[in-house]
Amino acid sequence: MISILVDIGNSSVKIAAAKGLNLIETGRYDGDDIISYIKEFSSRYVCDIVAVSSVRNGRERLGRELGKLFKIVCFADGKVDLPIGIGYLTPETLGQDRIAAAVGAYSLFPGEDLILFDFGTALTIDFVDKNGFFSGGNISPGLRMRMRGLHSDTEMLPEINSFEEVYGIGKTTPSAIKNGIILGMVYEAEGYIRKNPGRKILFTGGDSNYFAIKLKSPIFVVYNLVLIGLAVIADFNAGKLV
Repeated sequence: MISILVDIGNSSVKIAAAKGLNLIETGRYDGDDIISYIKEFSSRYVCDIVAVSSVRNGRERLGRELGKLFKIVCFADGKVDLPIGIGYLTPETLGQDRIAAAVGAYSLFPGEDLILFDFGTALTIDFVDKNGFFSGGNISPGLRMRMRGLHSDTEMLPEINSFEEVYGIGKTTPSAIKNGIILGMVYEAEGYIRKNPGRKILFTGGDSNYFAIKLKSPIFVVYNLVLIGLAVIADFNAGKLV
């Protein structure tokens, strides 16, 4: 069975076709007409199910439009059947990308205690235990958000877009900003890892590889973790087609 997977992030849309849990084609879209893009991408396949993670507004309209294209629409939220437990006190506010990533991570490493770092627009740090229970996590600004924030919220500090080698102490204002932000995120990740020994560490998101090489801990980098989780969710709910 073919399923379509859609990961709608803050800055772009990732899409994939999956056969079971295997991604057979992936794509990326940076425009605004998401429905047309999904329709065009999915037209190459015979499929009845779509699994979606969206961190943007307008999910009700998106669900209605996708309902015209697919028999089953699975948003990665608390309303769909999930193969993991959710221990968040406000599941209605839990990001769908965080749920899908947790599902994907546990599908890759069942029976393991996990800590997931998603280095995207925001940096999220989430925890899944060996029994497949998502206990929660934390959110802080991502790399570029920190860079932009220092520039936009001050009158004198420049915006930094260069990520070349980082040293411990900045000798210029641009290097001080860059070092402070990047090393701050490295120390942030190291602190979580040190406080949670014995957990398998997964990095995902657009800046994951950049930070993985700066840490000494053994790290698994999984770029399409949200899409993998959506494939698991689609497969888990495929029985409703019968």
